[in-house]
Amino acid sequence: AGIDLDKVDPTTAPLTQVMIEDLQPDGTSRFRGVVRQVYEGTEPWRRLQFINSDFVELKSLVDANGKALPFKSVHTGHSFQYTAILPEPVAPGGVLVYGGEGVMRGLVKEDPKDETFTYQMTHNPNADVPTWRMEVHRLPPGAELLEVSPTATRRATDGRVEVVLDQIIPPHGSVTLSYRYRIKPSASGGGGASGSAAAVSPDETV
Repeated sequence: AGIDLDKVDPTTAPLTQVMIEDLQPDGTSRFRGVVRQVYEGTEPWRRLQFINSDFVELKSLVDANGKALPFKSVHTGHSFQYTAILPEPVAPGGVLVYGGEGVMRGLVKEDPKDETFTYQMTHNPNADVPTWRMEVHRLPPGAELLEVSPTATRRATDGRVEVVLDQIIPPHGSVTLSYRYRIKPSASGGGGASGSAAAVSPDETV
């Protein structure tokens, strides 16, 4: 997606979370994400564990070289806990990079009265270190952005409107992103879309 992971030095933000959201006309979101984390433990890190809300359907996990990383998931309450064995242990002070992709549902809400869609999410990394959170939300083709929260900016890329969040979240802090858009009838085939979705992943890394 052309995002430079070195834009923010790991000493400034030991945890980096990048999310690319490709919103569909029906409100679902196809996402790709990358996490970079400085390991601050005292023993080699051999097992990755993280939690996602269950509106996230994680389809694949890969290591820094793009190689598939097998994982197991357990559903409890309204969340999934994922576990994966790292191909190589990460030494104390080392850096782990991994990525994932999937589909998210349930965060984009449609208002049939004015035919608009609204996204709102408060992201809390649950980390005791600063986190660089970078999100790019690509609105559906033909979408018109009506409102966006002060935490984000807007831009256009290849004819698609994008909402961009680029924030450093303090330890135990959070950031809220919200926006509202409308899909022009000619772009959606003449009808509104039903359904919902959006994304954040992972919510927590252990």
